[in-house]
Amino acid sequence: MLRAVAEVIRRRPRTNLLMCGDGIETSNRQLRTLIDLVGIDESALHLLGVRPDVERLMAAVDVAVSSSVHEGWSNAIAEAMACGVPCVATTTGDATELIRGSGMVVPTRDPRALAEAILSLASRTSVPDAAARRRIVDHFDMASAAATYATVIRDTSVSG
Repeated sequence: MLRAVAEVIRRRPRTNLLMCGDGIETSNRQLRTLIDLVGIDESALHLLGVRPDVERLMAAVDVAVSSSVHEGWSNAIAEAMACGVPCVATTTGDATELIRGSGMVVPTRDPRALAEAILSLASRTSVPDAAARRRIVDHFDMASAAATYATVIRDTSVSG
C-alpha cells in the first residue's frame, strides 16, 4: 500500500492519504519507518488511528483502498461503496465479488497495479459513485444477507 501511495503522490503531488485503524498512528515507529523508507512526504499523510466516525471520512475521500493480503469480507470496502465512494481492492477474500464492475480489483502484493487503479479512479469526476452504491443496495442489503445466512444454516443443519 505504501509503495503504491508513494507512486500516486509522485505522479499526482496534491494527493492526500488518510489511514485509520488500530496502530495507524504517528506514534507507531515501525509504520513511520516504512513511510520514510518509501519516501512519502509527511504533509500528504494523515494517520488517524481508530475512528468511530468512518462515515465522515467516507464523505471526504475520492477513492477507498484495501490492500489486504488476507481478508474474507471487507466491511470497509462495503461501507465505502454504500457511501458512493469508488473502491480499489486486492484480490483477497470476496473483494472481486463485492466490487464486481463498480470499482477495480488488482492482484495482491502488486504496488504498481494498485497505484494505477488508484490513479484511474481518482481521475474520474468527484461525484459519488452510483455504480458502487447500487451494487451494495442491489446485492448486499440486509434482507439478502439474512436469506443467505438462513440458507447456510439450513444447509449445514441438514448435512451435519
